[in-house]
Amino acid sequence: EKADLVLLDNLHARRAAQNIGLNVKGTMGLLLDAYRQGYLAIKKLEQIVEYVKSQSDFWINDRLCDKILQVAYQEST
Repeated sequence: EKADLVLLDNLHARRAAQNIGLNVKGTMGLLLDAYRQGYLAIKKLEQIVEYVKSQSDFWINDRLCDKILQVAYQEST
């Protein structure tokens, strides 16, 4: 039985999982989904994204972080 979703941020791992037919989502996508479903307010999403950007041991591209916030801002209007 397959998992409905695999949470991966590493690009090589994501590609490998997709190549075997797994549905993949990263941390930022998961956070955006949580916002869209009402589990996170926009302010909380901002705080989490800024925290992620500030961590040296948890690297997610700043442009991706900014894009997630941009999408959320657009959807909130």
